Amino acid sequence: MKTPVNLQIWWTPTHYGGLSSDEYTEIKRQLEATGLFKVDLKTTEWEQYTANCLADKCPTYQLGWFPDYPDTDDYVGQFFGSTSFLNDHYTNAQVDSLLKDEQGTRDQAKREADFKKIQEITVGDAPVIPYWQGQQIAITHGSVSGVQDTLKPDYIFRFWLLGKSCWRTQYGQSEVSWVIGAARQLAGLPNPKKPTALREAVGVRSCESSGRIRGCDGACIHAVDSLAGVGG
Repeated sequence: MKTPVNLQIWWTPTHYGGLSSDEYTEIKRQLEATGLFKVDLKTTEWEQYTANCLADKCPTYQLGWFPDYPDTDDYVGQFFGSTSFLNDHYTNAQVDSLLKDEQGTRDQAKREADFKKIQEITVGDAPVIPYWQGQQIAITHGSVSGVQDTLKPDYIFRFWLLGKSCWRTQYGQSEVSWVIGAARQLAGLPNPKKPTALREAVGVRSCESSGRIRGCDGACIHAVDSLAGVGG
């Protein structure tokens, strides 16, 4: 085969984020740096892109994937079986047999052996090339709890598991010292007459919105509003 090989790669500019252009510029650079390929980049928006790719109009293209369920099969059967949604015309009878075998048993040791063999076969055939996997990252304030329980392999962010403690609860202060602390924070606010800003500063609003306000918390809110000059 004569090199460089002409390689047309399709990508979509917005569906996978604003850095897709930089991403494919770098892919083109790396492939052409080997001297083996001459890359022609093509792009179109998502709706037309997917229609073209799944109708054999794009020789090489990118698609992302989120799992339907947290099991190895969801990352294997969807890509390497003869009925793959990718419509890439990849067919390997041994792979199909191994997929049927692992899907029909609950023996995890047997399934692992099947997946290992599928991996060995498909690495050589390379119908699909995984080249990037994102990480789940969550940045929170120290008073937010339950974040670790939301980051699971199925990529579902379980907001109902999150919680947030009041400033008073977080630091173990009594009602009196809590109000004193609120007053101190009030003195440093740019707009001390704005109770909303004060409540945010001391972490009251989150408790209020989550239905966790009790009698003592309500009293503290009343005191905070009084410090802010609104009374009532």
